[in-house]
Amino acid sequence: MLNDDIFGQIQFEIMWQKKDNYFLYGKEFEITLFIQGEKDEAPTNIQKEAYISFINKKMILMSEIEEKVFEYYQTVCAEYREMYGEEADLYAPIVDEPSQLVGFVKPQSIMIPRSKDKRIINVLFKTKWDLEMGIGIQLVNERIEIVGVPVSYTHLTLPTIL
Repeated sequence: MLNDDIFGQIQFEIMWQKKDNYFLYGKEFEITLFIQGEKDEAPTNIQKEAYISFINKKMILMSEIEEKVFEYYQTVCAEYREMYGEEADLYAPIVDEPSQLVGFVKPQSIMIPRSKDKRIINVLFKTKWDLEMGIGIQLVNERIEIVGVPVSYTHLTLPTIL
């Protein structure tokens, strides 16, 4: 257990972590915050800066993230509707605006990987349309750089919708 000046009480289980809250679509969700590192090393200054910047800009970033999730969903919706057939509206409904994804997207975790000089935040979401993979968004210096399917806590794959 470590009492960090920025992250507060964090514990080490594969990486540093703690429960945190995240807002999406006007709702508060409990998520797990992961900070990549080793047990014998505290989070780095750049990881702390990434978290502080993310928190300070969370209202603007939340809106941008909601929009990017919506844009990404528009690119995969038809495929999932076809896959779900008669149950398509339960898992992959046709939506016209980001707010209609409430209940279909849930923040799961935020991961702050190690970086030498960039403030990186990965936000991972569970989705009703893809229960196994979900969706991930990577922010670099508070700008959305990648929207796609997470392959690990530190890497996302294309497609990238920017």
